[in-house]
Amino acid sequence: MASNSAPTSATSPRQRGVGSLSNFMPHSRYSNLETNRAAIKEELTGRMFFNDNSVFHRLGIDELSADLVDACTASIGADPEFQNARKELGILSAQASKKSVQALDEERLKQDEEGDDEGTEKGNSSDPARPTKREQEMYGPLSVLFEKIVQFSWTGAEPQYNRRWVATSDAKLIKEGDSFGFPKLSPDFVLLEPNVQDTLNRPKASHLWRQQSAFAEVKPHFDQGPYAKSSPHSPTPRSIVVQAADYARLHLSGRPFQLFSVVLLIFGSHFCVAIFDRQAVTFSPSYDIWDSPDVFVRVVRGLAQNASLVQLGQDPTARVLDDHEVQEVLKKYPDSFATRPTPLGYPTYEVSMGAGTGRWYTTGYPIWFSLSLLGRGTVVWLVVDKTSGGVTVLKTAWRAGNRLAESKIYGMLEGKTHRGLATFVSGDDVVFPENGRAISVAEFRGSDEICSPTLHRLFLNTLGKPIWEYNGSELTLLKGIRAALRGHQFLYENGILHRDVSAGNILLAFEDNPEDGAEGFITDVEFAYIADDDSASPGQEPVPRGAVMTGTMQFMAVELLQAMKKRQQLAHILYHDLESFAWVLGYSHGRYHYSSEIKTGNKGELKGLRNRFLLCYGCNEPSSVINSRTAITGHGPLSTRDYPSFFSPVMAKVFARLSSVILSTILAVFQDEFPAPAQPLSYELFFNLLDTAITNLASGI
Repeated sequence: MASNSAPTSATSPRQRGVGSLSNFMPHSRYSNLETNRAAIKEELTGRMFFNDNSVFHRLGIDELSADLVDACTASIGADPEFQNARKELGILSAQASKKSVQALDEERLKQDEEGDDEGTEKGNSSDPARPTKREQEMYGPLSVLFEKIVQFSWTGAEPQYNRRWVATSDAKLIKEGDSFGFPKLSPDFVLLEPNVQDTLNRPKASHLWRQQSAFAEVKPHFDQGPYAKSSPHSPTPRSIVVQAADYARLHLSGRPFQLFSVVLLIFGSHFCVAIFDRQAVTFSPSYDIWDSPDVFVRVVRGLAQNASLVQLGQDPTARVLDDHEVQEVLKKYPDSFATRPTPLGYPTYEVSMGAGTGRWYTTGYPIWFSLSLLGRGTVVWLVVDKTSGGVTVLKTAWRAGNRLAESKIYGMLEGKTHRGLATFVSGDDVVFPENGRAISVAEFRGSDEICSPTLHRLFLNTLGKPIWEYNGSELTLLKGIRAALRGHQFLYENGILHRDVSAGNILLAFEDNPEDGAEGFITDVEFAYIADDDSASPGQEPVPRGAVMTGTMQFMAVELLQAMKKRQQLAHILYHDLESFAWVLGYSHGRYHYSSEIKTGNKGELKGLRNRFLLCYGCNEPSSVINSRTAITGHGPLSTRDYPSFFSPVMAKVFARLSSVILSTILAVFQDEFPAPAQPLSYELFFNLLDTAITNLASGI
């Protein structure tokens, strides 16, 4: 039984950043580029700031020498090649301006249809992310403009950096490590770091997001930009902004320790610079390239040669070790770095909290990374302590300024621990090394906002691996779920309701033969509800609908999804977390069979199982998820009937019992004529199911 301090209800978690669906699912017919960008559009609505003069100051663009700018402007004005490129762009812009934005959109659709007819190497589907023909025609002349400005030589003006603007053409940018759910897309231009350019005469775009300092998006028509004449400063983002936001989230995910993303937007003959952070997007004023060539020179050259890595968004508390430093730390702590080896060519970072003497080295790829733009942007690493050589888990995330820090929630346990809960070591907000102020979106913008997203780090001693990496052992999976559920119960009995149960924060033990009760654990308590927490706001609040992809929607209880859909108020209770555990169990089984090499003679069953996985966990609207959860056709996330080859009788019984109890509860909630189940889902029922199944599997029954 729960103690008297156990929370009985709490407001359901707030909306989280778009991209959460991508964290757990690949593109499919249930979730693709169009649906993802529709979600981004909704999420960014009302989160845009226009005509902000501080953008240039933040990027150091206004620090460029006036004499250099004047000399470069005069030089390109007399350069025949530059002028020819200008003429080409003028023609392209004039041609596009004769059409409405709607007509240009129709051209895009027609181009996609032609792509369908012609087919591609991967089949008969066109690529909706590919640039239009009009956009592609802008690449050549824009490349000339960029090169002439960046390569302009002027006495006494040695570039601090030697980045280059490069058209990505047909390249698809990727990230290293686990790329499940990471879409292969690319913007029109990237700002390439000098150490990855093939040659300085003809630089070639890298295919890695982590090697891009910034990027650019182009459109041929002014009204396709953020400052459209028909509705300037519209709260609804236009296509170029949505596209850039989609790329920005991939940039932030694929480039380690990137705090915000800088984008050059060109629309017709106009341009502006946008900064995408974890809260919103901020635009500089718009300028005409030809009426204000000096400003264009400042932007193009300033970003390429003068802006520092920190000004372009790099975390000031992290740096890349050079080859010599890497070899030294590997010699000093070989066993520690062998825990999760760093692949050849991938950097090792030294990380700090911004204050104090503590330093840690990353080892290997990130264990976990978020694909969201707005929200927490969580990244988890395995790190080695510089002083002791000890291996620990480092989690970095943006905490909401009005929420209790995750490290404080762990601290409320007052030293009490549980094998099924990640062991907390330390944590705090990260600060700027130069002034000790917390790194926050407000600090970047120079505003005095109190509840601004703030960068937070915490260290955990419990090493784990994804719950779906159970290597086909049902016993391992069920023991891991049981241990994590016990950890959840421990939190609940200490007055903490987790409220964010998902496949991302239920982990299996890292070691092969863990102790009893330590086979798995739960982590990530940032969204937990604290009973009698004086810091919490009183009363209930609506479960926000927000973007169509919110939070960990694939694992939310059906009742919460229904409230989200209807914008109703609803208290988040223990039952909702328990239902989420069931969906995590179903997801883990499906994810293993979807992404693993399965040798089977029942390929038809396997195909059906994989399709069911996409259907049940790949939808990006609450109504679609609800439909998959309440299906009585045998194709729900816990159905086993059509896939007997991939479930032991023991596991099938667990799935069937959970499905029955949950469906009965759902029917009772939504239909008055249906009675509540005789034994609703509870810790007792869940543990009885798991204990019995584990005993039977262990004894070979």
